[in-house]
Amino acid sequence: MAEVHSPESLRVVAFFRAKRGHASELQEILLSLVEPTQSEPGSISYILHVHESDPHYFMFDEIWLNRKAFEEHLQKPYIQSLSKKIERIIEEPPRIEVYRKVC
Repeated sequence: MAEVHSPESLRVVAFFRAKRGHASELQEILLSLVEPTQSEPGSISYILHVHESDPHYFMFDEIWLNRKAFEEHLQKPYIQSLSKKIERIIEEPPRIEVYRKVC
């Protein structure tokens, strides 16, 4: 995991909603991404959260050193295969939002 924020750092927030009865399966799949992602050179932070009152709703809070590091992450095999692994157990397509620090 990278240690330093830079003016080029990105915060990525990714939301996933499991179909009823599939929350633990989705959680297990998403948790399997944490260790390899945290080992990527441009990963500053990669944390999975579950909604406090809805156990079917998950959110990754990610910080990347820069856009290049994030784009390299998206090419990793474990990310490339994610859609296929979760397509039958998610309620809707994942929503991914990318932010840049203002000051």
